[in-house]
Amino acid sequence: MPLRSSLPVTALCLCLAWGQAATAPAVRAQAPTFCAGKNTAPEEILKDKNFSEFTYGFKNNHALRIYVRKATAKRNVLAIFIHGGGWLYGSADQFHDQMTYLGAYGISSIAIDYSTFCANNGDPAMATADVNTAVAFIMQHAVQILGFDPRRVFVVGGSSGGQLALSLLVANPWRSRVDGLVLYNPVIDVDIPLTRLYFPQLSPSLRSDLSPRQHLAAMHTPMLILHGKEDALIPITDIRQFCHVLLTSCRLEEFSNAGHGFFNKNPYKADTQAAMRAFMEQQIAHAPE
Repeated sequence: MPLRSSLPVTALCLCLAWGQAATAPAVRAQAPTFCAGKNTAPEEILKDKNFSEFTYGFKNNHALRIYVRKATAKRNVLAIFIHGGGWLYGSADQFHDQMTYLGAYGISSIAIDYSTFCANNGDPAMATADVNTAVAFIMQHAVQILGFDPRRVFVVGGSSGGQLALSLLVANPWRSRVDGLVLYNPVIDVDIPLTRLYFPQLSPSLRSDLSPRQHLAAMHTPMLILHGKEDALIPITDIRQFCHVLLTSCRLEEFSNAGHGFFNKNPYKADTQAAMRAFMEQQIAHAPE
């Protein structure tokens, strides 16, 4: 069974441990070894008969897919999930349990597969483009995929998936359809050691442009950030500042004794799932018809 909650930690810690000791060409030359055994396709979701999959595109000979879990009692509400993994690897399995949890409350879910370093030599720019394409595909084909046109849409992202979720607020033509975001220890700055090491093809200006903290003026959508106070990779002080600038658009819930990727671990898993649902229900109740 994949260790879903450890994906972002492993990827980022490798980078921080290597620092400047490894050159970019050396890292990419070691890619087959580094990527061996890393999960880039979901196992639990593919075994779960409640899920179905659709292909929304191809990149570098790799099929890009979405994984759909329809709620039995339809409420015309959709949650779109974006997994983490430092843009290196990872799969939709990271949010299998959260999608199942929401399904019990009538909320349908879709998890997005996107380009990663290990899956198809992807990078943060490719991943950002993929997620924006996937959301457009979902919105254009919602009736065929879900059997209904969602009246409320939420986006959930973890770690690097948080950056990808926030990117939807910047230039995606469907951004006005998003009623809220739930972000688990999100990456808000792409210009970090990991990207400089693994993705040398990204210029400093592009890394900056991909960083959510550079686009605060575009972020008016309500969001809930769930973050560990002991996160050594994305300091809680950075998230506090990010959320403070957004004022009423952002609500931050801090978890004591919690590090990066805490949300799929006990004792935090149940609490973060409940917080996610409570935020969604609040936005549903207060949104105009």
